[in-house]
Amino acid sequence: MNERSNLNVWFISSNNSYMNDVITLFVDLFEKDHPEIKINLELKHWNTVWDELLSTKGSNRAPDVVQIGSTWIGYLGQQGYLLALNENLKEVGGAETFDTNMFRTCVQPGTGEIHALPWFIDVRGLYYREDILQKKDLSVKDLSTWDSFVSTCTQINNMEIKGKKVPALGMGGGAKCGELLHNVMPFVWAAGGDIFNEETNEVVVNSEATFKGMEFFFNLFSQDLIPLHCLGLDCAQLTLEYFQGAYAICVTNVIDVFSMAYTESFYNIDIAKHCLATNFPTGPKGSFSFGGGSALGIMKNSLYPKEAWEFLRFLTGVEAQIYYAKSCGAIPAVKKAFNTHYFLTNPRFVAFNGILKQVKYYPVLSQWGKIEEILVNRLFEIYMDIGQNQGQFEAKLLHKQMNAAAQDIKELMKY
Repeated sequence: MNERSNLNVWFISSNNSYMNDVITLFVDLFEKDHPEIKINLELKHWNTVWDELLSTKGSNRAPDVVQIGSTWIGYLGQQGYLLALNENLKEVGGAETFDTNMFRTCVQPGTGEIHALPWFIDVRGLYYREDILQKKDLSVKDLSTWDSFVSTCTQINNMEIKGKKVPALGMGGGAKCGELLHNVMPFVWAAGGDIFNEETNEVVVNSEATFKGMEFFFNLFSQDLIPLHCLGLDCAQLTLEYFQGAYAICVTNVIDVFSMAYTESFYNIDIAKHCLATNFPTGPKGSFSFGGGSALGIMKNSLYPKEAWEFLRFLTGVEAQIYYAKSCGAIPAVKKAFNTHYFLTNPRFVAFNGILKQVKYYPVLSQWGKIEEILVNRLFEIYMDIGQNQGQFEAKLLHKQMNAAAQDIKELMKY
């Protein structure tokens, strides 16, 4: 009997235990159909896996297959961490098999090399408690513009529900990671701002439009609509608190539109049944949501690239895509999986059909990992200042930090 090939596989763990269970199930099913392959599964964490990946270059500690955040692919591909999959792509139906915008994040600018396959799509949505809005004769329409959003939040802020005051907003993602940037950017895009203009090849993170969007976001703290303790919570922590009744409105990802219907201990079902999702409020230039998700890559120094490719084929197959999405709430990256009755008609998912049409992705740049790190560090300084000043936001500090960020990014992009 031939010796089994041992594939080392890194996936990113989630607070949603369904996701971890489904990944384990996929491993079992794949091994059953491929007895010649043994998968050694490691569940990593979003806050640490980036540094762990970077430390594996040229070592024997690298995984064969790895789950990658969509914003990481450009850098990891350009730096030689990932195997190009161009020759394999036709075996899964070509680029047209996948969501167009998500697939674009897998293609290396300039070379056209494909360094990953899209796995699932994630977008941010604005979740709200319909029961709380109704107590003030308000509806989702009253969240639709910047002005009406602030007015509505002011009216419902600290409303007493069953003897407990409920703050209007649970927002921020204050952990020092990419989530902080993901939650700020919908407001920046709504103001007409951005980080980098791909058409003009300019850094615009310190433009007036970008300042306007960030100021709107940070002023929500100054208006006492976001509790100060949110500064220290990441998106997962805020989400858990929201579905326990801590806030009237929360920004979180698409996964929870499904998860909140489950009977997990950290969801209060009586509260979750009132929670619905909608688009971000419309600013001067429209309404936008952050688009991201995960892809699957094969590390360049893998000893078993053929076996690793078989695992990628399995995970991006229509059946696996539908099962994973139904179980965990992620949006399938494969078009045939998404264009099925379940996803087009599920009442809790309908809002995300509209949100998906307004999704924006970050620019595909090989330097993006470093750019994101620069921006998160600068934004974190603003968070720290808000905390030290009892919620008051200083526009001067924002301008100082974004001007410095723009300079840092320009220097970085010279190389």
